[in-house]
Amino acid sequence: MGKELLTSLEQKERPSSAAATAVAAEEETRGGELVMRVVVEPTCAALGLNYGAMSPIQRMFVTHYRCTFCKMLPLYMLDLSHYSRARCGKCGQLVSFSTTGKYGRARKQVAIAIWKRRMEKAGGGGGGGGGLDGLP
Repeated sequence: MGKELLTSLEQKERPSSAAATAVAAEEETRGGELVMRVVVEPTCAALGLNYGAMSPIQRMFVTHYRCTFCKMLPLYMLDLSHYSRARCGKCGQLVSFSTTGKYGRARKQVAIAIWKRRMEKAGGGGGGGGGLDGLP
């Protein structure tokens, strides 16, 4: 009897915790999209690229990276905590982060700018695992 009651209570609690997790993930995504929008346009303008005139696939080349397991993910999901090893923020796999090609340099600069903003927001940007502290 007690086991059935416990099971029924767990089932009642699951939707609320799953909903809370979904809301937190949505807020993180929304925040990442806002940060990306603020960072991408000035970075592209500094490199002589008109972000507003790009087609959707060209915008994706600038704002996304490819993980071998997770496929295409936005740059705000990228983990740049180590200065020479980019990792997928979702699964932790090493990601080939090339700066070659027409949009490679813009992608790298956008990723670094997003990571710096995240580190500043998280803890003031000083020390403790922010692998980009010494970069110009």
